[in-house]
Amino acid sequence: MTDKQKSLLWGTLRYAVSLLLGLYVIQVLVSEFMALSQYKLTIGQYAGGIAMNALIHPFHNFFMYLSQKNPLLIILSIAWVFYLIYFGLKRKQKTKDWEAADTQTHGSATWGSYKELLQHYYLAKKTSDVQDEFSQSINQETIEQLKQRGGTEK
Repeated sequence: MTDKQKSLLWGTLRYAVSLLLGLYVIQVLVSEFMALSQYKLTIGQYAGGIAMNALIHPFHNFFMYLSQKNPLLIILSIAWVFYLIYFGLKRKQKTKDWEAADTQTHGSATWGSYKELLQHYYLAKKTSDVQDEFSQSINQETIEQLKQRGGTEK
């Protein structure tokens, strides 16, 4: 089994377990909600038994609510499935965006060619403009101090 197959199997298993756990929690919540709607103020007498039944028999309860076309179970289950699909696709897209290409870059960045560098930086400005910009960007007093210090050390 190759690394790619193991990765695919592991990813599928993670999402399958997440799906089952989510549906398990949804059926427990629906069971409690249905009990609340049926027993109203006397829910305290029945809540423990209903919760235990929901926890022990998740498949039976899930398929029972599904056969009854319980809208709460159906809506929450569909929302959970779409959430997992969205999360899975979004995660895969983020991973793909950061993979390095053959050009040893990330994302859409590429290395500039020699010709591009010349066009954008060197040929776009005259030599005198580059020298003037450099002279303006540094403190002239510091240059003079360095010249004086260099002359005294010799």
